Amino acid sequence: MVHLGQKVEVMILSVDKDKGRVALGLKQKESNPWDQIEQKYPPGTRVKGKIVKNPNTIATAIRIGNPASWQQAIDARDSSGGLIDAVTDKEILAAYHLIASREGIFVEPSSAAGLAGLIKYQKAGKLPKNKTIVITVTGHGLKDIPWALEGAKKPVVVPVSVKAAAKALGLS
Repeated sequence: MVHLGQKVEVMILSVDKDKGRVALGLKQKESNPWDQIEQKYPPGTRVKGKIVKNPNTIATAIRIGNPASWQQAIDARDSSGGLIDAVTDKEILAAYHLIASREGIFVEPSSAAGLAGLIKYQKAGKLPKNKTIVITVTGHGLKDIPWALEGAKKPVVVPVSVKAAAKALGLS
């Protein structure tokens, strides 16, 4: 964000003499975030900072390995002062069950990864004090149904009647 009176360095992108317009670019003067990616994510770390062929995880949306919104995620992390880290499938499933049981929010395992990371950092005492933390959970649990069924109790079959339903619910 720039402010009135602030001095900034820009690149001239085009000049339209007929209309008296000049197109300027701020972003073109910044370094390419991909130039520092290997320093931020050294080879061998689980979050590699590059395309991962055949990632091994239960989280199907993460298993893509080459997300279409990669650069947006990097930009959001950098502009917010946030971070991207790795969590285990066990941590993802624990968060998946926690958000469903405590908040009634049914997400796919990939969406539970952010909450898993928050829990991981809270347990390690790494959360900043007096800060707002935002986790986006966009994927509905029906996108990845096998994990919803895993470990679920068998459904109770109830005849179609008010008395039977009330009895099954312990209301009569």
